[in-house]
Order: sequence, then structure tokens, then C-alpha cells
Amino acid sequence: MKDNYGIGDRIFAIRRKLKLSQQDVADKVGVSRPSLSQMETGTIAVSLHAIMKFVSLFNTTYEWLLTGKGDMFASEEERLEYLDPKILQEKISYLEELLKTKEALIFAKDAQIKLLEEKLERK
Repeated sequence: MKDNYGIGDRIFAIRRKLKLSQQDVADKVGVSRPSLSQMETGTIAVSLHAIMKFVSLFNTTYEWLLTGKGDMFASEEERLEYLDPKILQEKISYLEELLKTKEALIFAKDAQIKLLEEKLERK
């Protein structure tokens, strides 16, 4: 399923900004190079675990990685926040809710597409 929300594009942007190869990033994140390539193209979903790895390893922010809003890289204050377990848990909870919402939107979009395809087939 193609990711229309751009997280793959942002993963690619991080990699290019840091001048890293797909293999370099895949090794750091703990995925295969083909899996990273599929994440970048939106062919496969990016797991919560992978998102957390991108944030911690590449000093990006959850907000930018997930939405494209804000700065690509975290400020010193934001980096320190990630060390606070309470703040980190709040961010993880927010991230989980955001991913659930995204999945629901994709499911609804897919259902609408299927209905339209069925209508077209009947004509």
C-alpha cells in the first residue's frame, strides 16, 4: 500500500542530508536494505520501533518525521526531553494514536476506492 503521507520521503531526506547510504541507515536501524528502500518508497509501513530508532539515532523529531511539520532535527532541549521517561512515554502514546489514526484513514480510503471500483465495474 502506497504511503501518501510522506514519511518515506522524510526518511529519504534524512538519509540524503546525512550523506548515508541505504545500507548504512538499514544497519543502524536494524532492518534490511530492501526493507529500508520499501519504507522510503512507501511500499511498506514504517513500524513504531523503526520510527523510534530514526528519532534516537538521527536526532530527528517525531513531529517532523510523522507530519513534516517543524524542524528536521531536534534542538538540544528536545533531545533532553527524550531522556525523561515520562515525556518519552507521552510521546510514544501520542505516536501510537497517530499511527492508529493514519491506519484508520488508509483503511477508509481503501474502502472508498473499492466501492468506486465496484461501481465502475457495474457500468
